[in-house]
Amino acid sequence: MFVLTFSVEIMECLQNDNVLSEELDEQLKQLALTAQRHPLLSDIRRRTLTKLISAILHSKKLWVPRQSQLNEEAYDEAKQDLWLYVYEEIEKYNAELGSVIVWVNMLLCRRFYREAKAKFIDRQVNKVADIDSLLSNYVFTENSSSLINTLWEYIELDPEEIFKKEHIENHPEANFQALMKLQMSGFSRRDISLEWKIKTSTLNSFYSRCLKKFNLKFKKYLR
Repeated sequence: MFVLTFSVEIMECLQNDNVLSEELDEQLKQLALTAQRHPLLSDIRRRTLTKLISAILHSKKLWVPRQSQLNEEAYDEAKQDLWLYVYEEIEKYNAELGSVIVWVNMLLCRRFYREAKAKFIDRQVNKVADIDSLLSNYVFTENSSSLINTLWEYIELDPEEIFKKEHIENHPEANFQALMKLQMSGFSRRDISLEWKIKTSTLNSFYSRCLKKFNLKFKKYLR
C-alpha cells in the first residue's frame, strides 16, 4: 500500500508537488482512475496511460536527483522501470492517499532510482578486473563518477584502519591510504617518490602488493 511518510528525503523528492495546479492534478487523477477500470491489455487502458505519462513528463514535475547525485544512465533506466510499473500496476494508485505526481515521484525516488543506481554500480564493478584498472589514469575530482567517489570515501574513512597501517617499512608516512589519495588527486608516482624520498620501484612494488591484498575488500565495498 502507498503510505505517505514525510521525512526530509521524501519532502525533497516531492518538492515540486505543492505548486502542481489543481487542474493538472485532477486531470492526472481522472486518467489514472479511467485506466484502473480497464483490463491490462486493453487498448483504452494503454491509450489512457500513454496520455497520463505524457502529461506527467510535460508537467516538468517529475522528480530529478540533485546534480551531485545524478547518474543519468541509472536515472533513464529508473524512468523506464517506472513507466512499465505504471502500465502494469496502475491499480496500486490510491487517489485518497495523494496525487498521481506524489505517487510516481515516491516510486521513482525511493524505489526505481535506488534500484537502477545499485544495478549500474554492480555492472561497473563486475567490469573491473581489479581496482588498478579502474584507477588507471583517473584523477579524482568533485565531478568524478559515483564509483570513484565511493572508492575515495572508503579509502579516506578507512573504517577498519587497515589502509593507514599498511606502510613501507621504516616509512609510516608512506602508507597505502596516503599513496592512494595522492594518486587519485593526480600526483604521479615519480612526484610521490621525490616527496617521500623513496625509490619509485619501491612504491610500485608496495602499491601492487596492497592492491592485490585489498582488491576483494574494494570490490565488496563498491557493491
